[in-house]
Parts: sequence; C-alpha cells; structure tokens
Amino acid sequence: MNAMTCTECGLLTDDTVVAGRVHAATGPGHTLYICRQCLPHTPPYPDDDLTTLARFQSWRENQ
Repeated sequence: MNAMTCTECGLLTDDTVVAGRVHAATGPGHTLYICRQCLPHTPPYPDDDLTTLARFQSWRENQ
C-alpha cells in the first residue's frame, strides 16, 4: 500500500486503514484513511455498513 495521510492526526504512513468514503455529486469521491495509532480512540465515520465492518475487523485483528 502507498503511504496515506491519516484523517485524524495528519501523519503520513504506510500503516493505515479505510475510515470512510466521501461521496461527491459532481465527480469522484475520495477515501478517508486513519492510522493504527488513532484507530482505537476514533469513532467510526458515518458510512456504509461494509466499510464499518471492515474497520472493526481490522481493529479486532490487532487487539
């Protein structure tokens, strides 16, 4: 995976998970990423159920 910027802390890191997706009416949306350090204390973004499930599973695997 390429380095992504964490939506919460702004850290550029290779160790991110998808936090959510922003949909746009007039063009392509974009994906929000969150680093594993911010993951435990950041609530899920309002999003589709599959992304929320994937984020929970990723968090659970690392506990």
